[in-house]
Amino acid sequence: MNRSVLVTGGRKGGIGHAIARQFAVHQGDRVLVCDKDEAAGSATVEELRSQGGQVEFVKADVTDPSQVALLLDRAAELGGSLDIVINNAGSAGRAPAQDNLTQLTLEGLVELFVGNVGSAFLVTQAAVQRFFLPRREGCAVFLGSLNGMLGCFGQLGYGIAKAALLGMVRILAARYGCYNLRFNAVVPCATRTNSPNWEERKKFDRFWEEHEGMLIPLGRIARPEDVAQAVVLAATHPYLNGVALPVEAACLPPAWCCPALRPRKIFAGRSSRRCANSSRPASEKRHDAGAWGRSPALWRVRLGLTHTLANAARVAPDSAECAFAYQLCKGLRRVRLQLGRGIAFSSRTSAADMAE
Repeated sequence: MNRSVLVTGGRKGGIGHAIARQFAVHQGDRVLVCDKDEAAGSATVEELRSQGGQVEFVKADVTDPSQVALLLDRAAELGGSLDIVINNAGSAGRAPAQDNLTQLTLEGLVELFVGNVGSAFLVTQAAVQRFFLPRREGCAVFLGSLNGMLGCFGQLGYGIAKAALLGMVRILAARYGCYNLRFNAVVPCATRTNSPNWEERKKFDRFWEEHEGMLIPLGRIARPEDVAQAVVLAATHPYLNGVALPVEAACLPPAWCCPALRPRKIFAGRSSRRCANSSRPASEKRHDAGAWGRSPALWRVRLGLTHTLANAARVAPDSAECAFAYQLCKGLRRVRLQLGRGIAFSSRTSAADMAE
């Protein structure tokens, strides 16, 4: 295609790496990759050049306006213009486990906004002013998060920042569509990358390895290549504007919405966590999967019911209502779904079971 493409956050093994490969190797475009980590970004360039791609690397911190200006200067030197900007660079902050409003500080929230919204704003602003508006043509694609779209619990500040990013995409699309400029977002679910090995990231990966077959109908979480192909579509389709394109394969968000509904393994095995307003540990209350465990599809039905109940309790996780929702979820373990006969209660179900 011989377009000029800028990809921020292009460290090797991440989503930016896969995006750069799609444009440089599969689409035949000229790609400029930038990243704060020179070694990781240079590794991306070397690999893609070995595959025949036209790729250059610039070390830049896209939260710094002066470095963004130098980055755009380099883009002009290489291609004379810029056709597509991919805002992939982002930050989960120094403490990705801060999912409690009382723990998240204003400084931490500002850091997350600068890393996720501010960086994309600076790069897009410079590209629109210098390249897109004079030519009345151009597209910017932003990498969002399912956390910012659906409000899944976990990484509270990160989800807030990504939600703001999606709002910015829609506003820019409405404001500059009349100039033939397009702005879209790609919103992936859990994606297996080689991100920095935070302890929380390791827990995240272990969770999805155990439950991806239950939470995602396709049976696996996303790969960087899956997201990269969606980015190419969002960047090249002439009538996509203001779109937040989910790449989540009908993923069912797990029941993370309140502590009382967060066992170590959803509905299976044992958990030592004490539930809110519960008189005994959850480890003493074995979850009998029964007929539900014999079909992944039935597991997902049950998980969807639980997620609905969890949403009702998310505002006040320690309240009596939350504890009641947990008791209802426990009662669901007695439910048997019989194909062709609808939902029926097991003969073992009793009022005492539901009220325990």
